[in-house]
Amino acid sequence: MSQKKFKLDSREAIIEAAFELYNERPSASLFDIAARAGVGRATLHRHFKGREDLLRVLARQAIAEIDEVAIEAFKQSSSSLDALRRVMAVIIPLANRQWFLAYEAFDDEPEISLGYQRQLSGTEFLIASAKKEGDIQSSLSDAWLARVFDNLIFAAWEMLKEEKATPAQAEQFAWQSFCEGCVAKVALDA
Repeated sequence: MSQKKFKLDSREAIIEAAFELYNERPSASLFDIAARAGVGRATLHRHFKGREDLLRVLARQAIAEIDEVAIEAFKQSSSSLDALRRVMAVIIPLANRQWFLAYEAFDDEPEISLGYQRQLSGTEFLIASAKKEGDIQSSLSDAWLARVFDNLIFAAWEMLKEEKATPAQAEQFAWQSFCEGCVAKVALDA
């Protein structure tokens, strides 16, 4: 039996191309996105009214995808530190979504802003819980550690994209970097 390659429909291709391009060049044009997606501008405009409409769809999709995998990872965890590890692992493949949310302004879209802030608060909550469990140093702020956590996820994703690490290596590098920087059981050289 031969393997079939499934082609993304034009809307999905546009969304994936937009995530790629906006992470490479936030000023990418709709023409650039259509070209990357392999569709014409007319096709792009059949799905999206314009740049702002596309950005809103991307943000909502990013929030939904990250929520879905993070919630499932959280359900499978045995502690807050384990939840952080599992969440990191499942978000690495979606880091371009995470980065998009972090750097695209949605101040005029309360639903999107609140969704992103809720995700940040979730990471901070897990960090605070891990501190209470004695697994993370209390000397670093929850907000700082959440930003470190997010940036390590993006760094792992970039390593994958550039083929400088396998998925297992990227996950291990990110988790090891997080742990060696903030886990209470690690001695810091002064």
